[in-house]
Amino acid sequence: MRTRGVPGVHLVAGAENAGAVAFYPRVGFTALAAHPADENDRPFGMRLPPRHPTSADGPAAS
Repeated sequence: MRTRGVPGVHLVAGAENAGAVAFYPRVGFTALAAHPADENDRPFGMRLPPRHPTSADGPAAS
């Protein structure tokens, strides 16, 4: 994803999925505010570092 210029990732875990809710912050995801209508969902996000092209990657896509 990083090589395609994707700036970040969002995902949602069900609040009842305690394993996932505990796991995602441990691997770098940040808990995000849930929409009031979706109180049973726990959203997470992670920014990906920007791509730094190297000679092996070729030119950066524009």
